Amino acid sequence: MKTFTVVDLNDPERICIDCVGCSLERKKNNGQVTIFTSAGTFFPVAPPMIYPLAVLLQRKVAEAAIAGGMITIPPLEDLNDDELRVAIEDIKVE
Repeated sequence: MKTFTVVDLNDPERICIDCVGCSLERKKNNGQVTIFTSAGTFFPVAPPMIYPLAVLLQRKVAEAAIAGGMITIPPLEDLNDDELRVAIEDIKVE
């Protein structure tokens, strides 16, 4: 099984290693991406955001999972929806 790494630069900064998957939880109009590790630990990443943008972030995390690479989620806290979309689209899998 491939594992991947997530570096989340949001508050609090977090590095998740040995990640094996992710999920997307819908809360009314918002979504929250959660990473889970091979040890069975769950970590929410990035701030909750409107659901379509959370889906976009989940797809980026899934790219890292498929590639077995590393993804760095930039600070997203004070961005409007358009800025969030651009920031998420610019995330690269290393």
